[in-house]
Amino acid sequence: MAFACFTLYLVGTRISDVGAARVITSFRIKNLRAIEDSGVIQLRKINVLVGRNSSGKSTILRLLPLLRQSVEQPTKGPLLWYGRLVDFGDFKNAARDGDTERGVSLEFDLRIYTRRGFSPKYQVANRLASLALRSQLSVKASLVLGRSADDKVGQVRSVHVACDQDEMVIEYGSNDKVKLVSIMGESVQLSSDRAWGVDRGEIIPLMAVLQQEEYEDDEGNIEYSWEESDSPFVDEIVEALASIAHGNTSVEKLTTLAGRLSYNKSSVFFKTLVEASSSIPSLRSRLEILGAESVEVSALRRAVMINSALSIVKAVDEEISQFARSIRYLEPIRATAERYYREQDLAVDEIDSRGTNIAMFLSSLPDTVMKNLQLWTKENFGFAVSVETGTGHVQIKISDGDHVPRNMADLGFGYSQLLPIILQLWRVKFSTPARGAVVAMEQPELHLHPQYQAMLADVIAAISSNRNTFARGRVLIETHSDHFVNRLGSLVSQGKIDPDDIQVIVVSEDGNGSSTAESVGFDKDGVLTANWPVGFFTPDDRR
Repeated sequence: MAFACFTLYLVGTRISDVGAARVITSFRIKNLRAIEDSGVIQLRKINVLVGRNSSGKSTILRLLPLLRQSVEQPTKGPLLWYGRLVDFGDFKNAARDGDTERGVSLEFDLRIYTRRGFSPKYQVANRLASLALRSQLSVKASLVLGRSADDKVGQVRSVHVACDQDEMVIEYGSNDKVKLVSIMGESVQLSSDRAWGVDRGEIIPLMAVLQQEEYEDDEGNIEYSWEESDSPFVDEIVEALASIAHGNTSVEKLTTLAGRLSYNKSSVFFKTLVEASSSIPSLRSRLEILGAESVEVSALRRAVMINSALSIVKAVDEEISQFARSIRYLEPIRATAERYYREQDLAVDEIDSRGTNIAMFLSSLPDTVMKNLQLWTKENFGFAVSVETGTGHVQIKISDGDHVPRNMADLGFGYSQLLPIILQLWRVKFSTPARGAVVAMEQPELHLHPQYQAMLADVIAAISSNRNTFARGRVLIETHSDHFVNRLGSLVSQGKIDPDDIQVIVVSEDGNGSSTAESVGFDKDGVLTANWPVGFFTPDDRR
C-alpha cells in the first residue's frame, strides 16, 4: 500500500512532548469528494492552491479545518464532517461518488515518541530525563474510513503503520472490535485468556489487550474479569531473548533487559540491543556474531514491536490530534464591519474563521501589544487599527494617512475582509502560543485592491522567513489572484523567499470528474517552472 509523507516534530506542554514541534510536512487524500488521489502534497512554508472552480482545491485546503473541528468535541466517528468550521455534509456526501464502501483514505508520515519497554509508567519530574526514557520513531501511517456501505459516519476500517519495511496492520469490524492485527506480515494470535479491546481515540481507535483474571468472591466462588494488560507480550520478548542468550542466563536478567528495549528500525534497534546487553557478556558476544539481520534478532524485534503496538497507535493518534489543534482557518467571505460591537468580558486569543470576534480580540490586547500591532500594520499596510470602548460597546477605528481615526464601517467592505487576515498572520508571527501553526486561508484577495493583494504576499513571506522551518507559521492559501502569485515570484527573485520554501499546487480535473494535484515551483529568478500550465490566468477566448 502506498503511503504519504507526513512528518510530525513534537512539542507541547506534556512531559512526553519535550523537544520538538508538531508539524505535518505532507499529506495525501484518496476518494474525498472530487479528489480520487491527490498524490503526496508536501507542505512547505508557503503553499498556494490554484485551479478552476469546482476542481477540488477547496477540498484539499479544508482537510485542515476538518481535522481541527474533529478534535474539538466528542464525535461518533473519527471526523466531524459538519461542524463550526467546514461542512462536508456527512460521510456519504464526503466519499467520492457517494461510495462509502470504497471509503476515504488519509495518509500520514509521523515522528513520534514511544515509551521504552514495559516498565510501569515513569514518574519523572525532570522533562529531559523523561525524554531520555522514550524512543523516537519515524513512521508512516494510513487510515481508511468507512467499514461498510451502511456506515453513515465513516468509522475507521483499517490503520497501517510502517517503519522502513516493517508494517503493522489493524483491521476493525463493524461491531467496533479488532478483527485483525498483523505485525511484520504475520497475524498476532492471542491465547484463549486474552482478547483485543478498543477504546476511543481522538482520530484513531486505540487498542488494548484484555487479560482474563481469576478471583474469589466473598462467598468463595471463582469469578472472572477482564483487565487491561500494560505489557501483554512480555513473555514473548523474554522467550526471544532466551533463544539467543546462554542457557544459564537467568529469567530475571532477561526480563530486566527486555524492559530497556523499544522498537525501532533494524540498525537502531540492534545498536541499542548490543549496548543494553553489556551486563550479560555472553549475550553481547552472541549478538555480535549473529548480526542485525539474523533470524533470531528479527524475531526479537518483532516481539518488541508487538509489545509496542498499543503505544505506537496511541502516539500516532495524539500527534495527529495535536497538529489539528494548531490549525487556524479563515473562510473566503469574512464578516462585514459593524458600527458597534457588543462588549463582552471575554479573553480572546484566536481569530475565529469569519473574523466575527476581531473587536473582542483587539480589546483583549494589552496597551504595549496594541502599540506593536499598530506599528506593524502601519509599516506593512499603511494604516493602524485601534478600538474605542463606550457604554457596553466597542468600535473598531482605522487611521490611514493623515486622517483622524474613522469607524471601520465607514471605510468600505475591504477593511473588514482584510483585518481578520492581518490579525491572524500577525499573531502567528509574534505570539508564542501560535508559533508553528498552519494558517489555512481561502481566497484572501476577495474585495481587495491589487496593491493590497501584493502586500499580503509580502507579509506572508515575512512570517515564513525564519531560518527554522517550523519556528514560525506556515500558510496554505487558495487563490484566484494572479497579482498575489506574481508578487510571490517577485519576492523569490529578490531573495526574500527561498525557492525551496514555496510552491504553487495546481489542482486540475481530468474530464471524468477526477481531480489531481501537481506541485509547481519557482526558479531562483522567480519564474514558475516548466510544468506550470501555459495561460493559466488568461481567459479562454474560444468559449
